[in-house]
Amino acid sequence: MSKVHFSDYRQKDLKNLVEDLGKNYYSLLSTLCDSALVYHETLNAEDAHASAKLYLNPGAEFLKHLQDFVNMRTGVVVPYIYELHAKENEGHNCSSCEGQCSFKHAAKLIAIRESQEQIKEKLLKVKQASVHLDNLFPETYTDLREAITRIESMLSELFYIEESSLVPKIQEAQTNINAHN
Repeated sequence: MSKVHFSDYRQKDLKNLVEDLGKNYYSLLSTLCDSALVYHETLNAEDAHASAKLYLNPGAEFLKHLQDFVNMRTGVVVPYIYELHAKENEGHNCSSCEGQCSFKHAAKLIAIRESQEQIKEKLLKVKQASVHLDNLFPETYTDLREAITRIESMLSELFYIEESSLVPKIQEAQTNINAHN
């Protein structure tokens, strides 16, 4: 997790902010997710009552969704931000683009917020199932529970930074280039 104070993110320009998020959050979340998947697979392989699999499924869904979330951030959002930053620096004006700029600026912000909500919903299901897993796998589940707790903590920080710093900076850059679609 980041050693930078949350308020320091507000001082960064858009490009440096997203670079720091990539280094301090997105890449670490990916690593934590990979570790949690190993713990999950270990639990899934153990001989347990068939009903235990029902409680493991939300964890698998959450971790798969987290991988997709990180891939979306690094493969879609980050490149968009780099391009948005470049357009802002070159004085681009979307209102004078041919075809009224097909960049779909508003959709990027919606996707950021929707992906946050989806992750929160999946995490809630994991937490609800974890009560049963604690009883079924008291020792084995500890590693997975700790990994999920670290992921949850990191996601809370990330979502706060995205909402308080990243989204406003994206909106400001969009305004600066007259992106109104």
